Amino acid sequence: MALTRMTAQRRAAKQSRVMLFGPPNSGKTTAAAFTSIKPAVLISVPGEHGYASIPYDIPGLIPLVWGGDVSSQTSESIKREVESEVKKVIAGKYDEEFGKVRTLIIDGYHKMYNHYLNIGTGGKYNAGEDFEARLYTRAHRMSDSFLDLCLDASSLEFVTFTTWNAKELDKAGAAGGPSHEWPDLPGKAAKEMVGKFSVVCYSRSVVRDGKRAWEWLLKPDTEIWGNSVKMDARLVSRLPATCPQNFSELYRIIGAAQQEVEREETVVENIRSNA
Repeated sequence: MALTRMTAQRRAAKQSRVMLFGPPNSGKTTAAAFTSIKPAVLISVPGEHGYASIPYDIPGLIPLVWGGDVSSQTSESIKREVESEVKKVIAGKYDEEFGKVRTLIIDGYHKMYNHYLNIGTGGKYNAGEDFEARLYTRAHRMSDSFLDLCLDASSLEFVTFTTWNAKELDKAGAAGGPSHEWPDLPGKAAKEMVGKFSVVCYSRSVVRDGKRAWEWLLKPDTEIWGNSVKMDARLVSRLPATCPQNFSELYRIIGAAQQEVEREETVVENIRSNA
């Protein structure tokens, strides 16, 4: 692959890679299952206990969950199974049921990272034993490889990951110091993973005027730092702080910001041409 010019098509492809993070019961899985662009394959990572909220009868959605006792499986076998299914999705093995798969959803990635960490530490992580900090590097490498497999798949129009949230110190080792919300991944994995996605949303439910609303926070605030929208700064400035938990609406908002910038560019170009 050689260096090529940035284009609107390339930018759109990157903007279709989304991470949702937030506490349990904040709508991540439900939004991914019900509002993702279909056809879609949803893989619930073995060990993720929230799969009971995944519907099994939505047209266009193929949900894959672990069919047995996860505790009886090794992290290595789970790694092989999940990565094998992702490769099947990319290769078009699930295209026959509803047509070409457009969206891949990895639900509960914090559990997948734990399997990588357990493999990297030789089983010490699951056993609750201490291990050297350098062993995180092994897990990071496996995680990076999996992320690249999913995010770089040109056959997939949309890719979504979900994970829990956790507070992380602003300065490592500064016990009792200020902290902010990031994806629930250990070591440097949270910030490294956020860097892989162009759109990172914090999932939450809020009560306004006595009614509960489910929304995604698109921009960092005083408590949440792990969320961001990495794109042309002119676009980001036009995005609202929050978005309803709906992928069609999220993509519409991003597209509207893009169109607004393009209209302004056209006006400027016309002024220059007529000067």
